[in-house]
Parts: sequence; structure tokens; C-alpha cells
Amino acid sequence: MNNSSSFDPTATSEGGLSPVTGLSIQPDQLSPTTLLVTWSHTYIPSPTCNLPVDIKFLVEFELTNKDQCMEIGTPKRTTLMMIFDTQLTITGLEPYSTYNVYVTPMIRNVNGPVTYASGTTWEDGTCLII
Repeated sequence: MNNSSSFDPTATSEGGLSPVTGLSIQPDQLSPTTLLVTWSHTYIPSPTCNLPVDIKFLVEFELTNKDQCMEIGTPKRTTLMMIFDTQLTITGLEPYSTYNVYVTPMIRNVNGPVTYASGTTWEDGTCLII
């Protein structure tokens, strides 16, 4: 049965979830173990559905290169949280290391397209003298 008035949360042409855009991963200049993550998202409402929509974002990250000298063969993805905002600070990371950050928009527990970007934390500024 085809119901043309049903809501398809994955449709992007006439309503639904589109991928996040402008995903930016920047190191925090004050902390070598922190990344600042920002993105944008535009929801295109369905012309057939007037229900209020709460869009949340699933944010995940994985370490891909530790200390810029040890590539991680099989990175372990960590689910950080679901948030309603389009910015986030990730703390407790390894200094001078590269991370992939994934952001997925969600409506009513239906996932939209995943977008990811990479970012590198600052060096910690300490020197090891042997």
C-alpha cells in the first residue's frame, strides 16, 4: 500500500534528514587533549507532515594516529553522546594525535547520513631529555 502522505525521515528532496555540513575539527589552543567540533544542519520539513521535529546528533570519534608516529590499524570508535546542539568539545584525548569525528543527524531514532572529518590535537609542549 502506498500512502503518499506518510513521513519518510530519510528523504532529503521533499523533507527529512540531510547530512551535516561544514563539519570542522579544530584543536583547542589552551589544551593539547581537546578538540572543538562544529557543524551545520538544515532540516527540510516534509510538506505532508506538520509534526514538531527534534533533531539530535549522534557524535562518535576514533583515534587514528597517536603522537603522529603510530598509526592505529583498527581504530575503536567511541560513542560520545547524542546532543541537540551543533557544537561540542571533546576532552581527554591524546596530545598530538589525529582523530576521526563522525556526526549523524537523527529524527525519532532514524539515522541520517554520516559525515566525518579528521582533526589533530596540539602537542603538549613537554620535552623528554635523555
